[in-house]
Amino acid sequence: MSIVVSVRLDDKTYNNLVEQAKNLDLTLSDLIRKKLTKNKNIVIKNDNKKLYELNRLNLQISKIGNNINQIAKYVNTQKIIDKIVAKALLEIANDLELFKKRSKKW
Repeated sequence: MSIVVSVRLDDKTYNNLVEQAKNLDLTLSDLIRKKLTKNKNIVIKNDNKKLYELNRLNLQISKIGNNINQIAKYVNTQKIIDKIVAKALLEIANDLELFKKRSKKW
């Protein structure tokens, strides 16, 4: 037996649920059922585009971490922050800004 339940949502809430359902490759009804039953085991389907982008972001994070380690080593050795370090820090700031923009998609 199946019972239909109707609910009023504001536009923001509705659009948020639609986006979540789309990202999880679920129907809106399935997503709402899972949320109502507090089923925490939502399975995310394999999405090659998303996996590729996540791998690219992971690589960027690794490069940024490596740059930070190199700067720390240089500063600890030289005991001074000079133009080389300032330039490297600006490059890291730019990388982080790019990462921030790309990660907003997720």
